[in-house]
Amino acid sequence: MNLSSKIEIKALGDSAAVVSFTKLKTDEQIIFARSFATQIEKHRLKGIIEAAAAISSVTIWYDPVEILKNADPKPICAFEAVKSFLTNIASNLHIEINSAHAIHTINVQFLKDGPFSDLKEIEKLTSLCAEEIIAELLSTEFEVKMLGFLPGFAYLGDLPEKLRVPRKTTPRKLVPAGSLAIAECFAGIYPFDSPGGWNIVGKTGIKMFDIDKNPPTLLKPGDRVKFISSGLF
Repeated sequence: MNLSSKIEIKALGDSAAVVSFTKLKTDEQIIFARSFATQIEKHRLKGIIEAAAAISSVTIWYDPVEILKNADPKPICAFEAVKSFLTNIASNLHIEINSAHAIHTINVQFLKDGPFSDLKEIEKLTSLCAEEIIAELLSTEFEVKMLGFLPGFAYLGDLPEKLRVPRKTTPRKLVPAGSLAIAECFAGIYPFDSPGGWNIVGKTGIKMFDIDKNPPTLLKPGDRVKFISSGLF
């Protein structure tokens, strides 16, 4: 499939590039982005370090010195060589739809009260009681749309329409590791203690990122996630 006329390739500084798929239909963007990143990894140009797919784009990091050293013919700059490589990938893109995704079951302790609970605020915003909010979360099979924000932080979608609340007006300076939170159309689990502006509904003891494991992230794009409850506290 030739996508070269339907993508945009832009430089991000002197050692990265981003490929945008926003000219495609919304429901196609994530499929093409993942397939594009997979093809880059399979046919990696010497000097490319990593390709990471988001929902409607792919970011590519590269070593400009290595790119220029191996390019033939010699381009004006490393980005031009990378852009040519990416355009060729787009011209011959093979769409890969993997139906054999890993399914993860994550045990969550839901929090009714306390400094790290926003359930009461979500009740006001949604006109649902805590039990109804939890039931919606437990009945949804989430898909990992992408990783971002922090190592191991997975954007889980799609959150049911009735649970879609905005980010907090004032983010917390500290969100504990393992916090399950929601915002807009996503749910997510914070892998580390960090600032954060999503609405916390519970916590889990599962480790989302472990530098000693290969891969270090528990979840990857395309994986499915189901939550089970260990109670409301």
